[in-house]
Amino acid sequence: MKKVTHTVVCPYNKDHKFPVVLELKDESKGTKSSIDTFCPFCDKIVRVEIEGELSPDTVIMRGKEEYL
Repeated sequence: MKKVTHTVVCPYNKDHKFPVVLELKDESKGTKSSIDTFCPFCDKIVRVEIEGELSPDTVIMRGKEEYL
């Protein structure tokens, strides 16, 4: 397993960018996963497409860029 940080661009407002930390299975290159996460700026759920296979017990950590 490896942890990766992915920057999400909100589909509702392209100025809303925030990071999510995900745990991916090793050697899952070539596969795609999708996960729903919460945009902290517009209070909406957004779907994120990730390159790789998510770990079954992935916990999403997110924050506003000004705090990271």
